[in-house]
Amino acid sequence: GWRDLSYAGSSFYETPHIDSLAREGVVFTRANMSAPRCVSSRLSLMTGQYPYRNKLKNKHGISRKTQLLSESYQKAGYRTFFAGKWHLGHEASEFPDKRGFDVNVGGCAAGSPKSYFFPYHKGKEAMPGLESKDPDNDYLTDRLTSETEAFIRKHAASKSEKPFFAFLSHYGVHTPIQGKAELVAKYEKKLDNMAGTMTESESFQDHTGQVKRYQNNPVYAAMVESIDESVGRLRIVLRELGIDKNTLIVFTSDHGGLSTTKAGGKRELATSNLPLRTGKGWLYEGGLRVPFIVFDPREKGGISSQSVINGTDIYPTLLDLSGIPSLPQYHKDGFSFADVIRGKEYSRPQPVIYHYMFAKVGTGNTAMSVVLDDPYKLVYLEVEKEYQLYHLVDDPGEKENLAAAKPEIVSKLEKVRVDWLKELEISPLAKSHSFYTTSIELLKKAKILEEKGR
Repeated sequence: GWRDLSYAGSSFYETPHIDSLAREGVVFTRANMSAPRCVSSRLSLMTGQYPYRNKLKNKHGISRKTQLLSESYQKAGYRTFFAGKWHLGHEASEFPDKRGFDVNVGGCAAGSPKSYFFPYHKGKEAMPGLESKDPDNDYLTDRLTSETEAFIRKHAASKSEKPFFAFLSHYGVHTPIQGKAELVAKYEKKLDNMAGTMTESESFQDHTGQVKRYQNNPVYAAMVESIDESVGRLRIVLRELGIDKNTLIVFTSDHGGLSTTKAGGKRELATSNLPLRTGKGWLYEGGLRVPFIVFDPREKGGISSQSVINGTDIYPTLLDLSGIPSLPQYHKDGFSFADVIRGKEYSRPQPVIYHYMFAKVGTGNTAMSVVLDDPYKLVYLEVEKEYQLYHLVDDPGEKENLAAAKPEIVSKLEKVRVDWLKELEISPLAKSHSFYTTSIELLKKAKILEEKGR
């Protein structure tokens, strides 16, 4: 989540290596992904397109008619490497090594491991490249880091003139919530020392969701620190090999932290995104806003940017920073924000559109649409037929609904939303659809339909 790092304000989690990267690079405080869940956001990252575009993804995987970010790097002469979570295809023919990566370690259909301790896989098939146990790297986050280190060292040793593109896509911090014992013990002790500081209720209701108030899960904290250790280890390798001054590093997440379940739900929640609203699954800022750091050793760094950027923008930006010509026929919904890294002014030329009908009991969210045209954000609750308008600069926590006070802005942004849905031939959510019926179920559980006399 956006606040799961100490540089971003967390007093519970400890992330010294990521904090160092933030101090030396560019921190985007208003970076959003294109969806509040993993498959859709990762689809957008790899394609530079909104995940709701028709025919972008089929039952097998990502359409072969579009060129992925990895395929663009491969065609530009890069040696390409993938490790970790893929979750963008169900068959081996759609795994990373068939979509632009020369090497694939762990990338398969799985959205999460069965366990973070070996063996990691679900079912009979082991994750590619992780079939055998490494006694020194039993924990999955450590193992994927070691595999990435090995790739970089091997590439450097080959004296190849090719540059490399490595995508380390950790399964952490996804469920199951499991950390290394020594780190869990560290945060359990830290939590004991915080006794008496958390005086309010553990959670509270927001619309149809039950929201976690505090960052106080010691096992999740241990998982966060393992990710931080990974960043530190990789930076050491780059320095040892003498390539740290010529290697671009991007650190981010695929959506907001898991902080909500259905109203009254008892699901174990990982973290809190406060002061941002809600979390994973929702189109409020807690579900969309992510940590985002770009370290370019050629540039000054030490910058904190409030420019709005979106997951679709990663593809064209990386090409731009790598000196590869843009490919607008593929990353058609993305815009390069490389000017920010270069210390120049930047403002995203188009509003960001979200159309996320994926109502889910596990995270407690109903079907929603959003238009974000900085500084205003229009939220449309699809089943409730309700408009909300927020000024994100003045009100990042989305507490004050301005819809009634500013109808002209609501009308303007609603036209953007409707025109875009028509352009992509996206129909309104049918009342018979499972997302609609799930939304009704959540509204009943939260007693919202009763309050509105429906």
